Amino acid sequence: QKGDFLTRVEINSSVYLLRCANGQYYVLKLYPMPSACDPRNRCRAEVNFLQYVRKCYSTNCPKLYEFDLKNGWTLISWIDGDKLVSL
Repeated sequence: QKGDFLTRVEINSSVYLLRCANGQYYVLKLYPMPSACDPRNRCRAEVNFLQYVRKCYSTNCPKLYEFDLKNGWTLISWIDGDKLVSL
């Protein structure tokens, strides 16, 4: 379904909050590609983490719908909540 662009939140990756025509929300994250200055594959690290947490511990984390390690993006579920102020 065709979605509507709602907002962009940037932390250390590009993060887009998407709303589909059916009213569901999703998060599209675009990751920096590994480089000589920073060889980490951030997309792979997050995919591995999300899969591990959902398998072992909790379903109270974003659901990973799709990802592309080659092009560095993930599509995950949106979880409503309050903005974290401190740990």
